[in-house]
Amino acid sequence: MRSIIVGVALSIMLPQALAYAQVPADRAVTARTKATPEIQRAMASIRKRVIENHTLITHRRLSPEAARRLAAEIKHSNATLASERLGQLEAIMASLEAGATGLAAPVSGDSQLDALARLELALDRYQALFDDPTWEPLR
Repeated sequence: MRSIIVGVALSIMLPQALAYAQVPADRAVTARTKATPEIQRAMASIRKRVIENHTLITHRRLSPEAARRLAAEIKHSNATLASERLGQLEAIMASLEAGATGLAAPVSGDSQLDALARLELALDRYQALFDDPTWEPLR
């Protein structure tokens, strides 16, 4: 009986899941851009700092001073990327900058968790858009 219920559920849900997974032609993923060694180093540094402080942020234990220090380190790594003139990278840099600023001085209604989410999103976007053989996912 259980297998019949599972079979019926799959037959109902599978077509919907497959339709959802299809990417429209105008949003299809294009070829990934090759990351230069400078980009790889800067992004690895940002990734490392986010991972090192992830637990402190999620448990709301990151002190204001540590948040400012982390933000400064992210902004410094971000500044080393300024010479790279790639549209995709500039959007990622803007997200990293917003996340770093949010860590150091959360805007009204935002928290350090919101800033962390921006940083994670930017790092995930980097992984999706750039071919970096040294990159390891956050999770």
